[in-house]
Amino acid sequence: MSRILTVALCGLAWAVPAGAQQLDHSTAIGLGYSHLSLDGEGANAYSLEGESILRFGQIETGVDLGFNRLNEDGSRVDQTSVEIAPSYWFTPGFGIGVYGARDTLDFEGTDLTLNSYGVEAQVRAAAMSGTLFVGETDVDLLGLDATTKDVGLRVRADLTPQASVWGSMVRSDIEETDSDARTWGIGGSLMVNDGFSTFASYQSSEIDGTGGDVNVAAIGMSWTTFVGGQEVMLSGEYASASGSSMLGSSDGNRVSLGATILLGDAQQKRTPAHTVTHNTLRGERNGLSGLFGSFGF
Repeated sequence: MSRILTVALCGLAWAVPAGAQQLDHSTAIGLGYSHLSLDGEGANAYSLEGESILRFGQIETGVDLGFNRLNEDGSRVDQTSVEIAPSYWFTPGFGIGVYGARDTLDFEGTDLTLNSYGVEAQVRAAAMSGTLFVGETDVDLLGLDATTKDVGLRVRADLTPQASVWGSMVRSDIEETDSDARTWGIGGSLMVNDGFSTFASYQSSEIDGTGGDVNVAAIGMSWTTFVGGQEVMLSGEYASASGSSMLGSSDGNRVSLGATILLGDAQQKRTPAHTVTHNTLRGERNGLSGLFGSFGF
């Protein structure tokens, strides 16, 4: 956790000299409800997520926060996430930054915690953008500690003002083992008219040498309107998943509904936060987090 605090302090130190600059931001706050069905068993999930990009001249700081809760027959699973990623743009097309992220999965006292940190380089050219990052993740599961070496890539292309495609991947080598965890995904969105858009994605996650994998395909739509003078994106998504492990295979599906409040210049946001498709656009910092984030949870 100290490394994540260091990243936050770096972001603050970078921002101070730019304090006289005008603050610009893109912020989205989303509420979501999902119903999941896995091998005939049903569960309900609720989510509250926020993401923001703060701009001070040549400084950009991304802040992502998320909380998800899954309820099934009195059992509860909570997932929380936080990421801070400050960067400095030397030119309009090239920037370098650092990141710190923490993901926690709590299943009635059984905790999985992932603390990720690293450096990244970002490029922007015309209608394309990309990010390459390298870092580490400290894994804590039931008091058992491990470290992974992470390498990831995110690419997005706006083909037209109405159509975008993207892809992301991350590979995490688990130290002192021959295993690695991998997550990759692709997706796209199409704005049909000024208020209506559709989107789709495919994501795959696996841990090498364990037989564990999850594959998810999703399709959804959104409608952007004004509620009380505030721009809001109303959305729905259907996702179908299949997974396997040493214990066998499973199949499931997920239907989600949500509302996302768009603040600042977030009108160009392509996907709602509560969706599986958004995970492919945002990407993961660690291949392990992709396993429990690939189904939109």
